[in-house]
Amino acid sequence: MLRLLLVVGVLAAFSDTEANTIPVEEDACADVLKEFDACTAQAYDDYKTAFTAGDDGRADWMARKTCNYMTAAVEDCGNKLIGDCNTEDDVTDMKDEQLKSILEQLHTSVEEWDSEKCPAVKAHVDRVKGEDAGAEDVAEEVDVGAEDAGAEDAETEEAVAEEAGAEDAVAEDAVAEDAVAEDAVAEDAVAEDAV
Repeated sequence: MLRLLLVVGVLAAFSDTEANTIPVEEDACADVLKEFDACTAQAYDDYKTAFTAGDDGRADWMARKTCNYMTAAVEDCGNKLIGDCNTEDDVTDMKDEQLKSILEQLHTSVEEWDSEKCPAVKAHVDRVKGEDAGAEDVAEEVDVGAEDAGAEDAETEEAVAEEAGAEDAVAEDAVAEDAVAEDAVAEDAVAEDAV
């Protein structure tokens, strides 16, 4: 029963969201909130009924019932907030905040919980990963830019080194040729002395 209360407590905070409203008639937004509250109350009643009925013998019963409740209360009821009072992005942000809080509790209170098996939670996790990946992409672009600049510097240094190496090789060849020529002259001189 404690698990049930943890999930319900977090979801109750979801309905106290007036900061993200678009300026419209207050009565219209109040009606939207009433509809949302009625929806979450029905979702909770459905969850209590399923919980009271007990384990159905299929695997991961508690995780499945919790997923059903979160999907109904956060996703389905949350979508009722979209419209004149809240933008879709604002509602998605609210859902993500709620799911983040709920997930922290679920991982410790529902032993068989697997976020990949609950579509509403999986969508949240994927969105968060996408945002993180977007931040990583920007960081990678900065790193790649630095690497490109470093590569250009390295290429320039290589070219200078190759030119210097080529000049050194030419100089070494010239010295070697001079040494061979000097040896040839010395051999000629030795040959002349022998005659």
